Amino acid sequence: MKAVQADQERERQRRLEVEREAEKKREAKQRAKEAQERELRKREKAEEKERRRKEYDALKASKREQEKKPKKETNQAPKSKSGSRPRKPPPRKHTRFWAVLKLMLLLLLCVAGGLVVCRVTELQQQPLCTSVNTIYDNAVQGLRSHDILQWVLQTDSQQ
Repeated sequence: MKAVQADQERERQRRLEVEREAEKKREAKQRAKEAQERELRKREKAEEKERRRKEYDALKASKREQEKKPKKETNQAPKSKSGSRPRKPPPRKHTRFWAVLKLMLLLLLCVAGGLVVCRVTELQQQPLCTSVNTIYDNAVQGLRSHDILQWVLQTDSQQ
């Protein structure tokens, strides 16, 4: 009986060993298959990258050719371009003049905002606002008493 049990145990161990070997072979095949798939994806990705690079290089070359053509045409006799749109002039560059003008406009808006705050709100009693209000009142009174300004206003109102 013990001999039969020992034989059965050896047979069971042998089957387990065979199953383990078969499982190892399956895993090895699976790893090899996955490695091949990775290599294939890697190769396809490299080919796609190369294709995009070639397209980009071709586009750059065509742009360079187009840039060279207008230079050659300026040396030759001018040709009429009846089918193409007229070229737009290059956009105006911002100059210091425009920057100063914008700064002055911003300053004017700030002064006007400060004047409105000092005239309308309850801050009229503050020392800064009282001086701003007196300056404003003096300026308005001076403009009203100005002869040329009165003449301009009268001629505008008569028309």
